[in-house]
Amino acid sequence: MNGTQDKGNKVTSLTNKHNILILWLFIFILVILEIYSIYAKSEFKFDSLIMMAILLIVYLYEDKIKLTNLGFSLLGILFILHNLGAFGFYNLSFIGIGYDKYIHFFAGIVLAVMSSDMLKNKYPKLRIIGISLVTIIALGVIHEAFENLGTAFFGQGEGAFFFGPGDIGRHDSLKDIGASILGAIITLIFKKH
Repeated sequence: MNGTQDKGNKVTSLTNKHNILILWLFIFILVILEIYSIYAKSEFKFDSLIMMAILLIVYLYEDKIKLTNLGFSLLGILFILHNLGAFGFYNLSFIGIGYDKYIHFFAGIVLAVMSSDMLKNKYPKLRIIGISLVTIIALGVIHEAFENLGTAFFGQGEGAFFFGPGDIGRHDSLKDIGASILGAIITLIFKKH
């Protein structure tokens, strides 16, 4: 039994050491994007600060949420991809699909990985999928509510709290949440639990 516990502690210790490196790497990149956003007078400067805070909070709770190196890396990549909006990426589309929808799809993947890692060994696979999907839908609704409130208070703009490039049509919020759900479902089906 002690051998198994020692092995588990070594793996946890190694994961924690890697997570601190992941944290500093993404903080460094976000600081560079923050400096650029300030220089370019981009509204993404608010996003970079918020995302640095989120990364720090997630890192501080890494043991409670069973944060893996993969989940934390994907979260950092998501934040970097989002903040590339400072360079006008949200004005782009690929194969007829706007950059915004790809970000929401990837957000679904990230949240599915992180939530299923957190719930692993607690519930059977179907229950993990159900809880993860409900969580992702709830977070999507909260994000879209913030985006709509930001637009109501501050007007059109860029970043997570404004309607801007990529936010098209009356049903944009539903399409964004749908893209997140699709990314999550694909991930949850193929991910080992």
